[in-house]
Amino acid sequence: MSALVCWSETTVPSSSSQGDAEAPSSPTAALSEMNNDAMMKDRPSSTSKTTNKKPRPVLRKTVSFEMDVKTHDGLEARSELLDAVIKRYFVNQTQVSELDVIAMADNSLELVLALHEDLQDIMKRVEEALEDGKDSIPVLPRGGGMCTKLATPHIPYVKILDRVVEAAGSRLKRQSDREKKEAMRMSLKDVEAALDDVVVAAEEGEEDAEEKC
Repeated sequence: MSALVCWSETTVPSSSSQGDAEAPSSPTAALSEMNNDAMMKDRPSSTSKTTNKKPRPVLRKTVSFEMDVKTHDGLEARSELLDAVIKRYFVNQTQVSELDVIAMADNSLELVLALHEDLQDIMKRVEEALEDGKDSIPVLPRGGGMCTKLATPHIPYVKILDRVVEAAGSRLKRQSDREKKEAMRMSLKDVEAALDDVVVAAEEGEEDAEEKC
């Protein structure tokens, strides 16, 4: 709210009178002096004591996660493999062979078997979606990846892809069995060699004993 100052010739002190304050030159100057006087009265003295307040402790918020929460970013290896195979076969329309599946799974029999399970799950979910009146289902139920969706017309091709994955799993299993047999054979050779060393040492010990006698 603005202040209104009225001026009158009878109230203005003469500038020639001694001991009186000098008159303001304008209403704006008078209002400025009034505001300055009010500010000086309200301003605390420089000698006043200031109270020492203790700083408040800073509260830090912490976040905790459940034990089953994943500790990495991005897709898991299993989901990443499924997403990559579906992308190559359906999106890029590129043939997928047994060797391709094995290479994409980084020679992991566990991942190939998991891929077979995921393809079986896709076909099951497509059938359930059809019963519920849905057109399609996402390849990855939890989202992420290419966000590819499959529908009923894709089922025959998913079955073909699943047979390729099964063949890749069988190949890796045979390879794993051969490696296990080879490792067992080498282990038996090491045992036989160790037994031969024991027999030779025993015979040498007997010969030394006979010579001393």
